[in-house]
Amino acid sequence: MDLAPPTYSFHHLPHAYDLWGDASNPSMVVLIHSKKLNRLAWYKNIPPLLDEGHSVLAFDLPGFGQHRVSSLAEAHPRFYPRCLLSLLDFLEISQSVIVVGVALGGFCALPFALQYPERVRTLVLACSPGGLMTERIQKCKEEADLEDRSYPLVSDPYSHSHSQSLSEFLSDSEHSLSNNTDALLFRQIARLNDTMVAGTNFGPWMKAVALSERDLESFDVPTLVIAAELDLSWSIAAMKGVCDAIPNARMQVMAGVGHSAPFEDPVEFHNLLSAFLQPVAGDSPSV
Repeated sequence: MDLAPPTYSFHHLPHAYDLWGDASNPSMVVLIHSKKLNRLAWYKNIPPLLDEGHSVLAFDLPGFGQHRVSSLAEAHPRFYPRCLLSLLDFLEISQSVIVVGVALGGFCALPFALQYPERVRTLVLACSPGGLMTERIQKCKEEADLEDRSYPLVSDPYSHSHSQSLSEFLSDSEHSLSNNTDALLFRQIARLNDTMVAGTNFGPWMKAVALSERDLESFDVPTLVIAAELDLSWSIAAMKGVCDAIPNARMQVMAGVGHSAPFEDPVEFHNLLSAFLQPVAGDSPSV
């Protein structure tokens, strides 16, 4: 049995994706992962979406999971929108899609929606500004960075025993799950990422692709912004700034979870996503 995932070509290299359901389904959900994870992290989020009649597409960003790069430069976020466009064209998905970006995935989701608005039906940004950096958001980010962090933190999530909880081995952008089984699985999924890319400081890259409110003046894609109560990277206040800067956006807050909200509480994440997507069967969500 061939267990290799399907691949498509980007930068002349094969890259992995997973497609569940019919590619022609008018309700296609594209899931874009965070920096610590990859496309495999969506395993709990996909079944309920399929049960509701959606098709689902998950893929690895450059340098993550089974999306290998030949150089660090190829993993730059400026390539993310073209990476997704290449995949959609490869699969002949011509209908507008529902794009869900979490954390780093938001830096693909929002720029893609801006560059190719005709390809996006609805946008969801979770624990991510999507590259949007206003003075207000930047101030909230800086204030959050100065706050006392009460979570036990370590620098290397790959070097610790399997008996530790997630909060004991995650970096400063992640928080605890409810049990060690989920913690171990989180780490095992993360270890599939290219260590060269996973260990890179994305800060300068983020600044290079930063968006302003002016970039969003004519943006009209219905957008849901999801903040996480315990997110040390993007606080509720910062995400409120993101929501206020995006036309047609609404916001929800997930309690008791951190930067990897969909992985930490897939049930609540799905409930918020499902409630927002229900009007997609007609026109667009009310905002």
